Amino acid sequence: MAKRTTSKRLAHVGICLYPGVWGSSASLARDVLHIASAISRARPGSGGIEARFLGARPGDVPTASGMAIRAEESWDRTDVDVIILPSRAVHFLEPEGHPPGLADWITRQHARGCSVLTMTTGSWLLAETGLLQGHTATTHWACLDRCRRQYPGVDWTSDLRLTVTGRIVTARDMQEWLEARYGQPISAKEAARMVHMSPRNLRRRFLEATGQTLSAYLTDIRLARARALLLSSNDAVSQIAHRVGYEDPSTFTALFKEHHGQTPSAYRKSAAGTAD
Repeated sequence: MAKRTTSKRLAHVGICLYPGVWGSSASLARDVLHIASAISRARPGSGGIEARFLGARPGDVPTASGMAIRAEESWDRTDVDVIILPSRAVHFLEPEGHPPGLADWITRQHARGCSVLTMTTGSWLLAETGLLQGHTATTHWACLDRCRRQYPGVDWTSDLRLTVTGRIVTARDMQEWLEARYGQPISAKEAARMVHMSPRNLRRRFLEATGQTLSAYLTDIRLARARALLLSSNDAVSQIAHRVGYEDPSTFTALFKEHHGQTPSAYRKSAAGTAD
């Protein structure tokens, strides 16, 4: 898309595609943004999120698995509020493998106030811009040594799930950390300790970069697990509530009804009736 006047309440997000990108990573980013946009539009006074796949040029881009995802527009003709760099297969992480023009475009967008989010090995692409120089960035453990050799000025780690530097966020499967702990109490303070910042800054920056809050994502995980347990077990609703991280069954029931339009018990009965 050509440059345009951005609506005050509409966030424009560009999900970049390049040869060797993992299709699951790019699709996950778009799915999460689609959900976040729907939730945002449902709230009075809130706007939405426009997410588009961007490439060096419009057209099909081969992913790491061989399938293709279509880039709707070229990045060098686009201004966005947030850039997302999905994960890329490790064997594509060579200097000659940098997509032409991507680093320069990211640098220009960042200079005009754009935020940048990278997913796992997507941080390697961001390192080429120089924006990570002197900062900590997280990446996948399989490419840690390679990243350190190619970009020694960056403090690379694979231990942190999320690192935040100004308007730059590098994430390594934050969802795995939440999914492994969904049955336990999780606070913003605990998550903030992982990235060495205040809970308030983490909330604000994570929302700005991803379009979804940590608490909203955690709720989605817990309710998804609850649905599975309701259909696959005979456990009482109170037991399921506890197993997915809610000490108060009434809180769990209220959240479930808010998201699914019926109580957990009614959901279980209706699903059983459909199966019959």
